Amino acid sequence: MTPTRWRLIVTLAVVAAVLGWVVANLYELVAGRTLPVPILAAIFLVAIAVVLFIWTVLMRQRLRLKTGQEPVDPFVAARSAALAMASSRTGALVGGFYAGVAIEMLTLSDTEYGLERLWISITCVAASAALVFVAMWLETICRIKEEDDQP
Repeated sequence: MTPTRWRLIVTLAVVAAVLGWVVANLYELVAGRTLPVPILAAIFLVAIAVVLFIWTVLMRQRLRLKTGQEPVDPFVAARSAALAMASSRTGALVGGFYAGVAIEMLTLSDTEYGLERLWISITCVAASAALVFVAMWLETICRIKEEDDQP
């Protein structure tokens, strides 16, 4: 596995933002109302970011081998790295989508409903950004340090 690059994360977020803006516009044109933005999306993203943060802190402590501690199972470290890669990409896509929705909701920010949806979208973007940063941190922690093979 190659490490996740920030360029990929930014590209995914930008593409998802354009898609979110287009979907919000099309939904308004077709349905005649604005795209609903559920508060549970923001709560769920915050919860995922917090749980991943806790897992990252625990893995960091376990990977620092101290005397008397058992080393981390390599499969657990590999699965954690895979979880981190999936989380960073998912966070970028979801955050980008809600950023596009937030851009569309800016036009409706003069109404109470539009302002509420704007803040929920912004909260989703912030939680997704936190998820991406924690996932990138976990991926960095799980990276195998290259050792010299020469005697």
